Amino acid sequence: TAQWVNPEFCRYIFPADGTIVNADPIALLTTTTDKDLALGFIEWVLSPEGQKTWLDGNINRMPVNEAVFDTPLGQQRSDLEEVFAKTQDALTIQFDSVEGASYYSAIRSYHRALIVLPQIKLEKLWEDLTWALEDGKITQAQFDDLAFRMGDPNDIPFVDPATGTTEIFTLAYAQAINDRIETDVVYKQNLVDAWVLAVNNHYAELTAELESIS
Repeated sequence: TAQWVNPEFCRYIFPADGTIVNADPIALLTTTTDKDLALGFIEWVLSPEGQKTWLDGNINRMPVNEAVFDTPLGQQRSDLEEVFAKTQDALTIQFDSVEGASYYSAIRSYHRALIVLPQIKLEKLWEDLTWALEDGKITQAQFDDLAFRMGDPNDIPFVDPATGTTEIFTLAYAQAINDRIETDVVYKQNLVDAWVLAVNNHYAELTAELESIS
């Protein structure tokens, strides 16, 4: 949607080292009272006519039937057709649901602490960083370095509230705390607080570094 509204500033990018492609599901319920109508609806949704719904600007999602781009409406969405073609060629990440469940709760809480809760500070840092590059105050290499370090867990050490030890958020650490985060509300909140403190300090350090070089 952002690319469609602001094509000059936004574009859809697939990471070269892999991305997740997750289709919107549709299924027939075993409890349906009218199987024929339900199957007919599914058939319509997957048809070029039904797929046009996804091209609506208020929905603006990727269709799954390429034939929709042969319709009059589809021919108006060359932007989405281009992304559709790139999706077919994208290197996709093979997701392991069992492994994912072993760290899901930890990752979810960590994401909230690093991105959601300090959103205003994060937005300000991105804004300052982007304008510094735009105004020629920093080089592209400096921009890339600061942008990468902004979200690098290795740059955000924190003190585990249960052990008092300094930790780095790794896959092994996430798996080690996952079950406790799901059952111990106090531990979870203390850990989130520790992460928020660490990331606020991290953003402040990056802001100071940006000011020193620009």
